[in-house]
Amino acid sequence: MSQHAAALQAYNIDLAKGIVEIKDRRARVLREVAVEQAESDKLNGELALLT
Repeated sequence: MSQHAAALQAYNIDLAKGIVEIKDRRARVLREVAVEQAESDKLNGELALLT
């Protein structure tokens, strides 16, 4: 394999790893948002009962 092809392959591997990391981070943030939304909904429901 030529040096150029090897460099491109290494770049593609790094790019793929970066994409996986971003997808994992996005999934984690979406889970955190869902938890925060559930807590907000619960508090809003409790507030509605008090008013």
